[in-house]
Amino acid sequence: MTSPTAETLWGVWGSPGEVIAVGNVGTAAHLGVEWSTKATGTDNDLCDVWTGTDSRAFAVGPNGTILRYDGSWSPMTSGTLSNLSDVFGFEDGTAVAVGQAGTILWFDGSEWSPMASVTDVNLFGVWGSAAKDLFAVGVGGTIVHYDGEAWEFMTTVTSENLSAVFGLSDSNVWAVGGNSTI
Repeated sequence: MTSPTAETLWGVWGSPGEVIAVGNVGTAAHLGVEWSTKATGTDNDLCDVWTGTDSRAFAVGPNGTILRYDGSWSPMTSGTLSNLSDVFGFEDGTAVAVGQAGTILWFDGSEWSPMASVTDVNLFGVWGSAAKDLFAVGVGGTIVHYDGEAWEFMTTVTSENLSAVFGLSDSNVWAVGGNSTI
């Protein structure tokens, strides 16, 4: 497909109502009939994006950058200066973001707040089957799980950096990373 930008794109997510790709210098490319860019109001790189079925989206990046899309992009207060690498949301309007030095943020539908993390390694990916069943992955094979009350380390058989996590249910989850690790 023809891209509407020359910038590097780092993340993409889609739902039946919206497909968005994000990247360097605040680039957000939206797919309608064809790809086009929409102003985000930031020059910060955007590392990842999540979109809901109602065309609502969140994008994250360095220095605590969080943007929300609901027809237009607007900045949100994250409460952190940590680099954020991934975001995942739920249809009820809640979301979770992860990043540098074990940063984990929760969005309750109105504001972002820090969650008590059990790790200080960089987290690169986050996914959940529900708000009380979240997985985050990162440096050195780190996998942490949130059960609705606390984050806990999960046993892992790799020391490779894990870059992404995705699942189909709370018991059917995959993490991927360096050196072809699955």
